[in-house]
Amino acid sequence: MIELFKKRDFFGLAIFFAVLGIFTWYFIAKLALFDKLFYQSDLYTHLEIARGWLQGRPLMHENCYGYHNKLHNYFFDLLMGPFAKQWGVYGIFGVQLALHIWALAYTLPTLLKGSNSFNHKLVVAVLYITVFSGPYAFWLYDDPHYGFHTEMLYVPLGFMFAVSLYKKQHWVSIVTALLMLSVKEDGAVIVACIHLLYLAMQFIAKKITPKRWLLQSLLW
Repeated sequence: MIELFKKRDFFGLAIFFAVLGIFTWYFIAKLALFDKLFYQSDLYTHLEIARGWLQGRPLMHENCYGYHNKLHNYFFDLLMGPFAKQWGVYGIFGVQLALHIWALAYTLPTLLKGSNSFNHKLVVAVLYITVFSGPYAFWLYDDPHYGFHTEMLYVPLGFMFAVSLYKKQHWVSIVTALLMLSVKEDGAVIVACIHLLYLAMQFIAKKITPKRWLLQSLLW
């Protein structure tokens, strides 16, 4: 984001603040839906897993299914524990919002760098406003009836992981990949799929040899 301010990229800044405003409204709407009792069931499962271990209860235990690690490995819930203990459900919603803002701030400058043409910037604007924060994005962000599943965090984390591979920022790739692995047991599949897509794009662009592409793809 600092790059956009330094370059005085007003178009990029307009996209950033527009999407930031949309997600702020989504967050307020989500709080209102929660206060009106629109959410139930799994939201409270994740809340209990997140803060229970800080309240003297067994690890990964919740009141509906008992030891939930026999069903799923929601290790990311444990990372949200301090926020859930302090602010309850609002803490979990806050982490969700923070990850979306982090993804926006990290990925937007990179995608805008692709070209200085207006058409390219327009495509980027459409991507963020209609896809990343559009109606379908709200449906995912809202998670009707349930209110929250940790899997919803695959969206911002996966976006950052993909862009970090493109930027060759290995530490960001490692951190976001590990966070995705901690979301749920199927996170390994999603990380592998994103990396395989990246390798395929590198191969098509002739940036890696066929041998290297094949070996790395088989490894993943």
